[in-house]
Amino acid sequence: MFKPVLFLSLASLVAAPAFGQDVWDDYSPWEHSVEGEVVLAIAANDDDKGGEKFLGAASVTGKSTYIFDSGLIIGAVGQIGLQKDHPARAGFSSVVSGNAGSTALTAPYTGASSALVPEHVGPRAALEKAYLMLEGGYGEVRLGRDEGVATQFHTGPEPILNAVTVTNARLDPLGSVFARTDHDVTGPSVKVSYTTPRILGVKVGASYTPDADVRGLDRDPARRVAGGPGVSIEDTWELALNGSRRLRGSGLRIEGAVAWSTAEVSAANFANYGRMTTVSAGLTVSGESWSVGIDHVASDNGVSAAMSDYTASSIGVSKQWGKTKLGVFHAQSRDEFLRIESDATSLELGYEALDDLDIAIAYQDIGMKLPNSASFQAISPDTHGVVIEITRRF
Repeated sequence: MFKPVLFLSLASLVAAPAFGQDVWDDYSPWEHSVEGEVVLAIAANDDDKGGEKFLGAASVTGKSTYIFDSGLIIGAVGQIGLQKDHPARAGFSSVVSGNAGSTALTAPYTGASSALVPEHVGPRAALEKAYLMLEGGYGEVRLGRDEGVATQFHTGPEPILNAVTVTNARLDPLGSVFARTDHDVTGPSVKVSYTTPRILGVKVGASYTPDADVRGLDRDPARRVAGGPGVSIEDTWELALNGSRRLRGSGLRIEGAVAWSTAEVSAANFANYGRMTTVSAGLTVSGESWSVGIDHVASDNGVSAAMSDYTASSIGVSKQWGKTKLGVFHAQSRDEFLRIESDATSLELGYEALDDLDIAIAYQDIGMKLPNSASFQAISPDTHGVVIEITRRF
């Protein structure tokens, strides 16, 4: 009962300027669009180190809107995706390492686990978005499967690679990327969000997710690993602010964002979980042919005990010459709860072969520090290799 009432209340506020519109007149401007993307990653690494040579992802997004004379927009958005990721790190989460003689743990912010049995996950499909939207003079309301405002507003480094990145990776051939700065606590779970219009370059948003019970491709809060504690994330509130400004004359664009979220974390066989608080910030400065970005996230993992936090930061710079881009990106992360640290660098070169076809190559060096007591490691703690990424949009 709560979600429909809240949605209708926000919708009435957003739609206020459109009251009095006659929806039965002859003016009926429907707009429909369908977009797709296919990403293929080819990696040169050793299979003996747990690497994957061929990974891929595909998605199709559909949007249908109706625009009233008053400017009010109502619509629906849907997205389905298919993905083949590293079998031990599908959806970024899953089992990183484990010890048969210790208690299995799951870090709620990333979803990574130190469970007893490694995973081997094949290709997966998921409904990534399915929401209704209402946009008017007082902002936008969304209800359904969608990202929260903390993720929507996120800004930071702008990688040249589309999916095989060293931060917030969608595909991970080496299985060793552990930095997550996009502040995605709930994944594509059902939520209600409100975003103000941008005023003097600034917009503010809020999201509420009753239960993060949906399995997404790149954030899987409902993941249950063998031997793991079965973490539940509920009652999640997010607040975010994004500011963007273009300086006249210089062509310089500055964008920054800050976000805060709180969620109730619980597990049937682990009493130390409680309220999880996460904060994040990011900054991007760009010109006509260059970009510099930095971001940071910190979460207490919902555990009150000392030495349980997760932190991650990344920085990147890129330069463009015509259709060619060159960039270098670095990321660090530390999960005190799971006792895992990571340090990753990616040197990337990209070329826009066609308007809808991008080709990129990167050399990536990733180091991880795993618990010394681990009886097995699902991925190699120190890896490096070359990856080629091809992205086709339609």
